[in-house]
Amino acid sequence: MAMLPHLRKMLLASSLLIAPALSLSAMAAPDTPAPHAATAMESAVKSTLPNGLRVVIVPDRLAPVVQTQVIYLTGSAAAPEGFPGTAHALEHMMFNGSKALSRDQLSTVSARIGNVSNAFTTEDTTQFYFQAPAHYLDLLLKIEADRMRNILLTDADWTHERGAIEQEVARDVSMPFERYLIAQNRALFAGTSYEHDALGTRESFDKTDARLLRSFYDSWYQPITPFCSLSAMSIPRPPSTRYAASSARSPLVSSPHARLSSPLLSKPRQSKSTAIMQRAF
Repeated sequence: MAMLPHLRKMLLASSLLIAPALSLSAMAAPDTPAPHAATAMESAVKSTLPNGLRVVIVPDRLAPVVQTQVIYLTGSAAAPEGFPGTAHALEHMMFNGSKALSRDQLSTVSARIGNVSNAFTTEDTTQFYFQAPAHYLDLLLKIEADRMRNILLTDADWTHERGAIEQEVARDVSMPFERYLIAQNRALFAGTSYEHDALGTRESFDKTDARLLRSFYDSWYQPITPFCSLSAMSIPRPPSTRYAASSARSPLVSSPHARLSSPLLSKPRQSKSTAIMQRAF
């Protein structure tokens, strides 16, 4: 107990020495805010291609990986009357083959380059994304450019895919919370194009055919409709001009024998990112 008064005196003395030093350092500090570090979106490059496609390029130096997102500004709210699942059905059909790549070839390419890809549909958008090593950017853009205007949309492909879509819908409506959201939309948005769930209904899929999907596709899947977003550490130049398409109507490649070779083997080189977009789309 006798040590406590002595300890108190030592603490008081040290505080008296430290306080002036802290006040002096505070006075010496400049009264200017810390420099603002630009956010990813503030560093983004935005451009519109001659065909109307709007492009946003977001730098991300975390890893040498590129992610492409093509966001079509159409969803279930734009579906024809009585067919609320049309946008969702077309989302699935975008993975079922185009003039340049069949369904199986697209899966093979994705596996070979270590790609992660998927898509989802909301009431107002349908979004597709790829994520892969950055030097495959050219290939990813060619795939998106080709299927923007050149998917096959055959009756056989729709019959094949319809079962998978109906299973997805059945899975979701088996969940109580999903049923609550569906009922909520019907109550809040009755009589509007937003009253139906974006996934659609089994009844609408039973009435859907390839002809209906083709009509919706031709109406909305044009360069002027979507945004294309790129997020990457660096943007490499296309490996070969042979794979460049002048517009979204152009095929991915000029020869069926060249589909999988050069983009998977060539080494990347640096160039302007917007030039890549113009060559792809």
